[in-house]
Amino acid sequence: LVYSSERDLDVLPVGIDKGAAARFLAAYLGAEQVYTSGDSNNDRALLTAGFQGIVVGNAEPALKTLDGHANVVLAKASFAAGVREGITHWRS
Repeated sequence: LVYSSERDLDVLPVGIDKGAAARFLAAYLGAEQVYTSGDSNNDRALLTAGFQGIVVGNAEPALKTLDGHANVVLAKASFAAGVREGITHWRS
């Protein structure tokens, strides 16, 4: 069970989440560098899946607690500008 947007409840099978899906897809495609981004708590597994994660500035407070987590950067900018800021961070 994952609460997101302070109003939604996501019910997922054990071991299946956005992070597992991203790991599968990256392996399937042979991707060597993957950036992930999110703004709600249902993105937590995606952002902590071992890729280079970006929490955008307009993210809900629950997701901003990932600030300081290995491989996660908290962008100041919101929406796509936050994603761009995060990618710039990871490329430098």
